[in-house]
Amino acid sequence: MTFNLSFSRRAANYLRRMDRESQERMAVAFRILCEDPLVRGSKRLRDPAGRRAFRVGGWRIIYFVDDQNHNVHVDLIGPRGEVYREL
Repeated sequence: MTFNLSFSRRAANYLRRMDRESQERMAVAFRILCEDPLVRGSKRLRDPAGRRAFRVGGWRIIYFVDDQNHNVHVDLIGPRGEVYREL
């Protein structure tokens, strides 16, 4: 079953500012997450909101899964060192 994808305003703005090659790498990662949000390589964060992290090179995609509505909501995108500080 395929999940829908939605973005927070902050994640969408960060994605828009990335260079074309990085955007294409992110697009591949988003397709993977839509097919299986609990894909091997993603990890559950110690977060009460139940967010997960997915690695794409030096970046991380922070997201959470809404199983009832079949939605993957991307909350944050950023470099590994910075994204975890913003949680």
